[in-house]
Amino acid sequence: MCDANTVLAMVPLLSFVPLSLFFIFYNQGRSLKKADRERLYFRMVYNLSIERMLEESPIDRNKVVAFKSRKNGRIWAIRYVRKWEPVPLEVAAQFVDAIW
Repeated sequence: MCDANTVLAMVPLLSFVPLSLFFIFYNQGRSLKKADRERLYFRMVYNLSIERMLEESPIDRNKVVAFKSRKNGRIWAIRYVRKWEPVPLEVAAQFVDAIW
């Protein structure tokens, strides 16, 4: 059988493994909220700069202008921008306003 010292050494080890697995997989199913993902994308790609987004974005500006010329076009243009660039709503609105 096991003596007391072996038991005292094994109990922390046996409880450490399940606890570590729990904390490793605890956050796996949880992701950032959509707003946080959009803000993080805008920060990582464009460094929180509308001017840089205007220079580097691959969005078709002619299509944005075409959307803006229609009835409720600003809303459609903002949706178009957010479809191709996952940025926050206010950033997409500033982008659309700066184009035309």
